[in-house]
Amino acid sequence: MAVLGAILGDIAGSRFEFKRPFRLDIQNCELFTKDCEFTDDTVMTLAVKKAVITRADLVKTMKEIGRHYPDCGYGESFAGGYWEKIQNLITVMATDPP
Repeated sequence: MAVLGAILGDIAGSRFEFKRPFRLDIQNCELFTKDCEFTDDTVMTLAVKKAVITRADLVKTMKEIGRHYPDCGYGESFAGGYWEKIQNLITVMATDPP
């Protein structure tokens, strides 16, 4: 249920990404409009979910799923070594438990 909520929030907020309105009347704001769409956040959330459920390699799964959606808003950091940073983080988390 949390993943679904995250995805719905991503879609509803996509029209405001990088362009926050000066004033937003949250009482009368339409939640979903024709301008709403899923973003890279949804794609990567689903990749993480798949990797956790199937116990697959996270970085491989993110690359595999991400390649199917190349134009959904990945930031510049994805092009320049982001995958390696994720792999390093996973390695640290696996070898240095809390």
